[in-house]
Amino acid sequence: MTWRGPRLREEEEAVVELLSRLADDRGPLDDERPAEVDALRTQLAELGLWVLDDEDGDRMPQLVLSLVGRSWPALGWACAQSRAALIALDAGPFEAREHADGVRAGHHVVVLADEATMSVQLTRDGSHFRGEIRRVDPAAEFSSVVILEGDEAIWLPSAAIRRTEPVRRSGLDGARTVRVEIDGIGISLGERADKVRSRVWGGAAAVAAGIASAAADLALDYATQREQFGGPLTDIPVVRAALQRQVSLVSTALSSALELDAADVSQSAGVLATACESAMEVTAGALQVHGGYGYLTEYSIEQWVRAAISLRAAADVSHAGIYAGRVLTMTEP
Repeated sequence: MTWRGPRLREEEEAVVELLSRLADDRGPLDDERPAEVDALRTQLAELGLWVLDDEDGDRMPQLVLSLVGRSWPALGWACAQSRAALIALDAGPFEAREHADGVRAGHHVVVLADEATMSVQLTRDGSHFRGEIRRVDPAAEFSSVVILEGDEAIWLPSAAIRRTEPVRRSGLDGARTVRVEIDGIGISLGERADKVRSRVWGGAAAVAAGIASAAADLALDYATQREQFGGPLTDIPVVRAALQRQVSLVSTALSSALELDAADVSQSAGVLATACESAMEVTAGALQVHGGYGYLTEYSIEQWVRAAISLRAAADVSHAGIYAGRVLTMTEP
């Protein structure tokens, strides 16, 4: 891989090298074999790279998410959700904190859902929740759900949820979209919802930047090796311009994701929207560089186009923008 983001520190370069070697060894994930996803998540946890706390360095968690996203988008999105959920779980009662320890160890995966989105259809009677979440995009099995309801974060443990069979195949490598039925007691984790939103949106932005980075590398490799009119595609000015545009978008997306102020919910939403749009443009452009071959499953670039589209839907970029705009308006003097 070619790193196209901001200048890295020595410890960050070591993580890039480590995850690059792991990606070469592991290869892509198969959503028909969830045990492979679980094994990789466990391995990342053993390496201390599954979920990183902020004290591990301002940029390191975002760097890891971008690197996981460029190799295994679904796992990157699952990691972003679990890491964000820890903000609320760590402040909850004993059973929530105990669950958080399992998340850090890679034993549990937590998915997030915002009650204001169209995919969440829940009724609440005190602490009892009933209804369904029409879409979550986990990597393999998940253990619990954190619902964001206004300012409040609510934990729905395993006893309150029932996972359904996948309703459709997701474009995220290593995951399928599923519906979740809810019927049980939710545990309030306090008024931390905006902190969770900010972290998960920032994490999704890093994953999107990773997707764009992978697609740009594939386009450059193909254009360098593919000959047309007596020379490589890179000899054609319009192709070179397209590749330069892709590299520029990747560089900006990575820099924005790594330098993000994770405490600013409006900034996180803005960076998410920009990163997802960049991923869409870069992957579509990379597919065009491949020509008709890009649409064939034998060439992996079509997978990255699907990943970019699916992540944008899973992270619900439209809702993030509307919500963050409302928050920004309310905080203006």
